[in-house]
Amino acid sequence: MSHRFIIVIALFLTYTSSDIYAQEATKGSVPKKWAVKMSPQHFLNSTLKLEVEKVLSDQKFSLVVSPFFVSKDIWGDHKKDEIWGTGGEVMARLYFAKSNRNMKGFYSSIGLNYHYYNSRAGYKGWKEYEEEGLQYLKYATIRKTHEINRVGVLFLMGYQLNFNNTVIFDFYQGFGLKQSFSPNGDEALKRYDYHFMDYSYSGLDLRIGAKVGFVL
Repeated sequence: MSHRFIIVIALFLTYTSSDIYAQEATKGSVPKKWAVKMSPQHFLNSTLKLEVEKVLSDQKFSLVVSPFFVSKDIWGDHKKDEIWGTGGEVMARLYFAKSNRNMKGFYSSIGLNYHYYNSRAGYKGWKEYEEEGLQYLKYATIRKTHEINRVGVLFLMGYQLNFNNTVIFDFYQGFGLKQSFSPNGDEALKRYDYHFMDYSYSGLDLRIGAKVGFVL
């Protein structure tokens, strides 16, 4: 009987000590505070968009910076527009968990964004050219350069998964407002204003998507 009692006490002490050690190790561990993510769905629009998340000191708040770059050709009515653009978003994120040491769980975020687009638009029209000292007209593609500046405000809610403090999956949805301006006037704005995802669209900004990345 005494031997069984000693064995039970020994097992209990072993379990208790190991549990205390695990808790102390968890408390003493230093959480990682950086994550780099990307949005695969933006590849469908020839856009590279990255996201860098930096956890702030209290662990519940983080700062998210998302630069992007796009370069693509748009064809329509046998004319080609060459477009490139850059810009980014700055978001403040709040996690709902009481203690968020690993950038995971439900969150909400709010922030601002800016987009710049430059296009060499193709128009069909009469173009002058010179040949053997004489001036002629021919019907050809005429190139015009358009610049578009767009600003917006955005609110997002999402859920972020963190696997072993290494791989991150971020699922989000939200809405905002955006407004476009152009030094080239309405001609540029109307040319790229066919739907809410177009380059010069002004109005409601709807967002839904996913990101994947790594913890650093």
